[in-house]
Amino acid sequence: MAVAVAKPPISRPCPDRPAPWVQPDNFLPYSRNLFPFERCLLFVNKPKMTCKAAQQYCQARGATLVEFDIPLQHQWCCDMIRGSRGSRYVGAELNGAGDYEWISSGDPVDEFWCPEQPDNHTNETCVVMHRDPDCCLDDIPAKPRKFICMEVI
Repeated sequence: MAVAVAKPPISRPCPDRPAPWVQPDNFLPYSRNLFPFERCLLFVNKPKMTCKAAQQYCQARGATLVEFDIPLQHQWCCDMIRGSRGSRYVGAELNGAGDYEWISSGDPVDEFWCPEQPDNHTNETCVVMHRDPDCCLDDIPAKPRKFICMEVI
């Protein structure tokens, strides 16, 4: 017989947000530290946007494109998008030195890349998370796609 594991209490759910905003604590037991601070996520299917437009869309809502500090954050988002179609923009971009970094922190993106990525082909300035098989990251040219916003609450 399986033993039920109690979830820790949620101190603040995503405040006054429509249904698409989700908080990781609502889905994974003991994920209080999954995203530093408490964060709400918005998985945007429509309208599809370029990576710059998606970042502006998120910023207009007090958020940023999602970033991953630890593998569990990456895996949680992967589990959420695995059943959907297409790739989603995440919060990394090409800097002036030709390296990819997380937009809000400036930290280098050194995990989660697909094999032989990033390859910095011509005009590949955006980063997406593919949905299959392991939700790896890939640098790609900007074109309208789905994306994930992340808001610290």
